[in-house]
Amino acid sequence: MEFDSLSKYLKRLILISLLISLLPWTGLTLATDVAAAVSLSQAERKWLAEHPEIVLVTQARSYPFEFFDDSGTYRGVAADYIALLEQRLGMRFKVLRAENPAQLQAYIKSGAVDIVAATARTSVPAQSMQVARPHIVFPGVIVAGDKYPDLASLTGKKVAVVKGRQWGHFIGANSPQLQITSMSDVATALEAISEGKVTALVSDMATASYYIHREGMTDINIVGRVEKDLELGIATRKDWPELNRIMEKVLAGISDEEHEAISRQWIHLKAPTLIMGKTFWTLLFSGLATVLLTFLGFILWNRSLRQQVAARTRNLKKELEWRTAAEMEIQEAYEQLNRSHNELKETQLQLIRAAKMESIGSLAAGVAHEVKNPLMQIRLGLDYVRDELVLDQTCQDVVQDMETAVSCADSVINSLLDFSREKKLSRELCSLNKVIEDSLTLVRHILSQNGVQVHLQLQGQLPKILLDENKIHQVFINLVHNAVQAMPRNGTLQISTYQSGSPGKKVLVAEIADSGPGIGKEDMDKIFDPFYTTKPVGKGSGLGLYVCRNILDLHGAEIELSNRDNGGLCITIIFKTD
Repeated sequence: MEFDSLSKYLKRLILISLLISLLPWTGLTLATDVAAAVSLSQAERKWLAEHPEIVLVTQARSYPFEFFDDSGTYRGVAADYIALLEQRLGMRFKVLRAENPAQLQAYIKSGAVDIVAATARTSVPAQSMQVARPHIVFPGVIVAGDKYPDLASLTGKKVAVVKGRQWGHFIGANSPQLQITSMSDVATALEAISEGKVTALVSDMATASYYIHREGMTDINIVGRVEKDLELGIATRKDWPELNRIMEKVLAGISDEEHEAISRQWIHLKAPTLIMGKTFWTLLFSGLATVLLTFLGFILWNRSLRQQVAARTRNLKKELEWRTAAEMEIQEAYEQLNRSHNELKETQLQLIRAAKMESIGSLAAGVAHEVKNPLMQIRLGLDYVRDELVLDQTCQDVVQDMETAVSCADSVINSLLDFSREKKLSRELCSLNKVIEDSLTLVRHILSQNGVQVHLQLQGQLPKILLDENKIHQVFINLVHNAVQAMPRNGTLQISTYQSGSPGKKVLVAEIADSGPGIGKEDMDKIFDPFYTTKPVGKGSGLGLYVCRNILDLHGAEIELSNRDNGGLCITIIFKTD
């Protein structure tokens, strides 16, 4: 059908709608009152009597074919046909509501469904459902703000289709020169046309007219036709051939007037206005021509003055352009100077921070060496007291508290030594997965003590990379230890590895995610600073993450922290493979 035929079809529907609006018509009463009774065989009537309950599955939001309104009433094109079927057969179907296409398919596969209200032949499994002759047929149309009578006129344009519908496959097979853009729904596609993101939408006439009317689109119309119709039929259980024959008989008995009445109720077409007629444009152009002739003498008389004004305007425009260019150069020079000043200040701050860190490192190393020897003497003394003397329970508790305090202090001293040590690496090709597994083996006691469940998702066949294995062990042990301290008892720790990136720029990624409380926004920017910690006094030195980042920096790796949506902290480490 060409576009002219489509126009005649639209005009006929509009004319019928105007005539029917003058009649006291409600719903489908007029059509069904004069309908002839369905002629069923004795066997078919007996079959119906033996199956008093037939389950009908419907889609909850398949506008305008079937949906449920705010009061829960089943409505739409398919609903009107179902009402006709129920009236002709003198029965009521049991309606089963599917909230989405996936749920509808699940109902069908479960065998809980006897009839699908409206579906294409390819949308239901052929082994379990049989689709009757299509009774809902609407032409495919082009929706746009300008005239595009067919798909050929849209060559090179962006054309929207609704995801999951037949139109994308049809256009791809028949008009590959079009740029197809999938949209989630018709309303989104119409909005994209209004905003100029796409040129047109291909859909069926019923859906297009329904959404144009519902969304109140005044600048978008049905403007063309595609050589494809939307055909929907009733699907019945394949093991009930009697039901399929009954549906075929009832559908065949629906008159053209009834089909047209149902279509008219759901297709909302805009009536042509005077501005769309040829007569209007003819009169308009005639009037404009008269006006132009009337003012022609005045235009000629004023021509000299306009030329003088234009010349003066050109001179002023050139002067303005010159001044604007000069101001832009000055502004650019100022911005460049400002950037250079800021870069100089940042460089100065970095030098100051580097000097401070060098001083702190030297001080930390000195303090650590001076304190470590007395701590060793205290530890040896405590070991002697515990092994050589008979202590009561109170004394044992005191010795235990002292040993705990010494261990805590020793941990801080080791962190200070790590902070102050010279940053050198001894790298060799290693398996990242094996490094992680070995690190978990070293901390399995603390994981077991705290009831932590570890879930490993390590991608196999990862390429080996150059690592200082001992220092990377230190990184993962520190991160796991921090995660255990952050989580409540019986927490969950998920560690995964995978390869990512584009060819030639591959990276290995390791992720450590815990089920703790995460990190507050106020702490996120300072968490890698030396001696900064969110732990209680005596529970941490604030050097662990700082040392980890320094080790990873030496490897050319990156570390990122982010709070998970479902709670907890995710630490991402990215290693380059080249």
